[in-house]
Amino acid sequence: MNTFALTPDPSPTSWARGVRLRRRFARLQWARSTSPTGVPERDFELQESTQTPPSPTQWERGREGVRACTERDFELQESAQTPPSPTQWERGREGVRAIVVLVALLLTGCVGSLADGLDGHGVFAAQKLQQPIEGDALQPLVEPRSEPTDTAEPSPTEPVAVALDAPAAAEDFDGLGLSVDLSQAEVTRAEGWAPAEKLGHDEARTAYLLRSAAVDSIVKRHRASTTRFDQVDQLNIMVRQYDSFAEDFMTGASTPQVMPEKASWPLQGVGKLESALATIDVEISRARTARLLREQLVQFEETFHEAVYWSRAEDTYRKTAKLARQSLKVAESGYQSGRGKYFYVLFAQNRVDLLSTQQKSAAERAEAARGQLSALLELEPDALDAVELSAGEDPVLPDRDAVREAVTSQGPELQEMAATTERARLMVRYVERQVLPDLTFGTNTTRTGDIPKRPMDLQFSTMAPFLAELALVESAAQAGFDHAQRAVPAEADVLWAALSDELRRLELASGSESSRASQARNAAADAFRAGDLSFFDLDEALTQVLEVELSIHKYRMDAAVAAARLDAATGAK
Repeated sequence: MNTFALTPDPSPTSWARGVRLRRRFARLQWARSTSPTGVPERDFELQESTQTPPSPTQWERGREGVRACTERDFELQESAQTPPSPTQWERGREGVRAIVVLVALLLTGCVGSLADGLDGHGVFAAQKLQQPIEGDALQPLVEPRSEPTDTAEPSPTEPVAVALDAPAAAEDFDGLGLSVDLSQAEVTRAEGWAPAEKLGHDEARTAYLLRSAAVDSIVKRHRASTTRFDQVDQLNIMVRQYDSFAEDFMTGASTPQVMPEKASWPLQGVGKLESALATIDVEISRARTARLLREQLVQFEETFHEAVYWSRAEDTYRKTAKLARQSLKVAESGYQSGRGKYFYVLFAQNRVDLLSTQQKSAAERAEAARGQLSALLELEPDALDAVELSAGEDPVLPDRDAVREAVTSQGPELQEMAATTERARLMVRYVERQVLPDLTFGTNTTRTGDIPKRPMDLQFSTMAPFLAELALVESAAQAGFDHAQRAVPAEADVLWAALSDELRRLELASGSESSRASQARNAAADAFRAGDLSFFDLDEALTQVLEVELSIHKYRMDAAVAAARLDAATGAK
């Protein structure tokens, strides 16, 4: 938009006077730039005092000439004219802003058709500038005047302050609502790291987040989504440079130019919606990344606790097989002394063989589970063979109402669906602004020209079906989000009930059942040695102890996995 399009054509005389005034102004600027201390404005005027000052009429004509040549009303600092009004300043500023941004878009190839701008979501996305400004071009000509602002905490949707290709760091997980033990971070992410004798659950979790290739890929994809901010950031840099250049010549230009914390298009119109789409895209990526990372953590918990379970099961089978061998010796001595039957000896031998086989199977399963855990931690296959795995403390059952509230307020699944629904709504508005006529800056087609209706009608007829499709997509997204607001808390309630059930079983098995089974086994062994109890009763007591101990290990594993699934649903750290 040319703010000074209504300026009348200058006459040859006024044009020449305007050129002279421009030359005089150029000499003033050259003198200031070449002098070490700067030529004082008053001294320069004294040097020019031999020239006859122009009359008010000549001055106005000369000023019209300058305005026609430069298309910008730069007020000369040595003149005594009245500064432009705020309205004139803003109109001129917006006009040149429009020219700067339009030229930048044309040069960098950001202006494309709607079909060329379809992104992975199937909707139009603002194109990123292909050639970012580098080096000295980023420095404004004059430092812009800006008011100091308070330092605020970065929002979750702001770009991560690390290199895009750098490995996943603790800062990435902080922005996604996951906690990482910083004391173990530097140690576990080292190239040659491997646990020595014992590996705890928290250390293994930290190592998984910082070493896993799957986690690193998810984090880097989220970082890539934050480059959507680059488009508006580069345009803001251009506009900031222009404002800095203009404020060196304009009087009363004190509007601060501060880089925004989020994506913010510098002009009104469709660009504002494009910046809103860029922001919501990053929010969708953040929620999706938080959900995917917690799903990966559930997989880690399943693998880690399965390795712990089979290690404990192998140890339990080994202890039980040792007791079975002792029972076999008692049966053999009883048969040799004539107090027992040979059938007891055969049955005891079968029990020993069965337990030995179960022990070998458990050892193989434990080795396979440790190898899978080593793969998750990016270690050698046999790095955990001689390492003791510690599961840590048993999980604690959270409050049921607190779980429902957490799922609704911070659950990553609902956050992702809410952001997706908002994006569908913005897309409808965005296409409406492109299809329907509008008087604001950024409209593709206006009803002007020799044939005012034909271009608009053609565009509307081709874009109206796409707009109707987007409206249906928005309606479907809203319906899905409304359903998810009821279904997701209900699913979280099921996970809470599963965790409660596993903890209740664990408490029962590790408490009264384990104590009674151990007492029954000791009493049966004493009675069998005394000849007061048959071997079948002794074997039943040993089997009951074995089953109780294995069930305790299994309930611990199931409770830990259930707690991880509940944390994934609630978005807990």
